[in-house]
Amino acid sequence: MCGPDCWRKIAVGSNDYSRIALVRGEKLNQANAESHVRFLFLVPVLGVFWGWLFLDEAVTAAMLAGAALVLGALSLVLRR
Repeated sequence: MCGPDCWRKIAVGSNDYSRIALVRGEKLNQANAESHVRFLFLVPVLGVFWGWLFLDEAVTAAMLAGAALVLGALSLVLRR
C-alpha cells in the first residue's frame, strides 16, 4: 500500500503537472499553427535523440531513415 511519503509525492507531482498543463494551454492559444507543426514533427526525432543521449539506446539505420523522412517532410511543410 502507499504510505504517507508516497501520497505526498503523488500530490506534489499532480500539482506540478497541473501547473505545467495550464501554462502550456495558454501558450498553445497564443501560438500560430506553424510553430505547432514544427514542434510536433520534431517529437519523434527528439525522442530518439534523447533516448540515445541519456539512456544509451541503440540508434538503428531504420531510425535514422525515419528521422531523415521526418526532417524532409518538415522542410516541405515549412517551405515558403
